[in-house]
Amino acid sequence: MGYAGMFSVNKIFRITGLDPARPLFEIPEISPDYRLDKNDAEFVDILHTCGGVFGYMESYGHADFFPNNGRPMQPGCNGVRQIADSCSHGRSHEYFEESIQYTNKTGFISYPCETWEKFNNGECREDSTSMGYHASAHNIGNFYLYTRNESKYAINRDKESSL
Repeated sequence: MGYAGMFSVNKIFRITGLDPARPLFEIPEISPDYRLDKNDAEFVDILHTCGGVFGYMESYGHADFFPNNGRPMQPGCNGVRQIADSCSHGRSHEYFEESIQYTNKTGFISYPCETWEKFNNGECREDSTSMGYHASAHNIGNFYLYTRNESKYAINRDKESSL
């Protein structure tokens, strides 16, 4: 998608990166012109689900979403490490596909936060936004959330506090 944005004659409104590939884009690092980043569209949102292995580890979008810290193993991805990593990498498209059925501010509710550790300690529970299809171009930064370990992955906002 970075290539599409870079070579498009017209500015693209939105590109959603579904755990964009790390190999050959972050390691070994090639020119930033060739990877998806916020210069490729008016709004670039990225779902990180296997960061540091198959997906980007760093934030390159306007809005970067890190479900379950954005790294393997995503909940429900078990077994041999290579299989679990592949499952985690593929989970991004499952989250996005599921997000289509929700309305804004329902489904994959995420919160802006400086780090996963702060989010995980309950320090960031204000200014929620939706991850996925209903992500808003007005919400910029890094966002964190938890998911369930099976489809329907989104956690009901009222039940989130009991996790």
